[in-house]
Amino acid sequence: MVRLVRQGEAAAEGDLSLDWLRPFGRAVRFRAGRTVFRQGDDAGEMFDVESGRFRIPEYGIAVRAGGVVGELGLLSPSNTRTASLVCVEAGQALRISDSEVKQLYDQNPEFRFSFLKLTSERLIQGAQARAQPHEAAEPATRTGAL
Repeated sequence: MVRLVRQGEAAAEGDLSLDWLRPFGRAVRFRAGRTVFRQGDDAGEMFDVESGRFRIPEYGIAVRAGGVVGELGLLSPSNTRTASLVCVEAGQALRISDSEVKQLYDQNPEFRFSFLKLTSERLIQGAQARAQPHEAAEPATRTGAL
């Protein structure tokens, strides 16, 4: 029990960097104009943007290197995308499958806590984006968008 408490404390103090996920995913290149996924599509993976620029059109949110997208679809009751993702400037993203995310969540307390913080932050970000006109939405950098 003491070990679990220490692991939880270490996870809570860590940053939200997901750079260490690279070995668990596959790099995918996207060209400008490509729709990566659409709202309502089946969600089978999440993405960690490594380069380029992407956009969540439903909320007018930009996603740049370091942004994570697609995680809420993995958690939605219907396992579908909650928003779309379009590549605006050619780039690359790390694709991490649903099964890899579940395995990491089960086995790694640091990932588990980071994932919870990320999804909480995302829900707040989505609520704020819905409350603003699209052109006023702040660009997302580290955590991306829905």
